[in-house]
Amino acid sequence: MNRPWLRMQKSLIDHPKVVAISEQTNTHVAHVVGGLLVVWGVADNNNGTLPFWAQENVDRASGITGMGRALVDIGWLSESAS
Repeated sequence: MNRPWLRMQKSLIDHPKVVAISEQTNTHVAHVVGGLLVVWGVADNNNGTLPFWAQENVDRASGITGMGRALVDIGWLSESAS
């Protein structure tokens, strides 16, 4: 069975935006990378989008309070009027 996978940069843990999310959410960078993998997996299953997801959905899926807001603040997630 062929399973989909996501590529991840080995240096992602040191990426300035990952560090910014870590600082903004007061969460260890390793946990941020794990949360990103979960959120990006959902987005990948939806053509790169998170349809009908509020920031709270990102927080819940990643397990990191404030991650949705942090992703908007750094420019990795945009808010849209639904």
